Amino acid sequence: MGWTSLHRPTGMTDRAFFTNELNADNVIVQCATIGGVFYAAVRTITTGAVWAWIVLVQRRPARPHNFAFKSMSEECQPGCDDAPAKILDILSDTEHEGAQAWRARCRAALAKKQAARALETGMAIRLTKPAQFSEGRQASVFTVVDRGRNGTIRWWARPGDADDAEPFLCKLTKNWASELEWEPVRQNAPAQ
Repeated sequence: MGWTSLHRPTGMTDRAFFTNELNADNVIVQCATIGGVFYAAVRTITTGAVWAWIVLVQRRPARPHNFAFKSMSEECQPGCDDAPAKILDILSDTEHEGAQAWRARCRAALAKKQAARALETGMAIRLTKPAQFSEGRQASVFTVVDRGRNGTIRWWARPGDADDAEPFLCKLTKNWASELEWEPVRQNAPAQ
């Protein structure tokens, strides 16, 4: 499936816009837009079944066609797996393997985010694959220094796996908790 581009009126909510895209037999029960993706729990009125609808969105304010979207159901196993629990919790049971796999990925991403929120100063994580930084540095062990008001974390990164390696301050990507493979490890924050 391709993208659809059109002019969308200013001020229209995603819910209102996508309600108009559904046929009369479907209604949005719950929805959220996260990171350029519209997630919705949609009830089919004739059957009562509630399924997940995932729509990639692009906003282009400077163009006449200021809005583009690509729509798919959970059965397509979309690559976006940030659906919130409020949507996943109300979906009807399904036998479709693709939908089950997508829901499992979403639940795993939620669990990783919850574990990341529980990290406190001095706690550490280990990445399965080392992160690459400037000047050829890489690190796989990161210790929480502090959290910003918006939830961003400053980290001490330890290059390589050597205990005597010189740590450096860094930040990981905004969505590190769901994008990277990691596990918590026990250690104290390096001395500054």
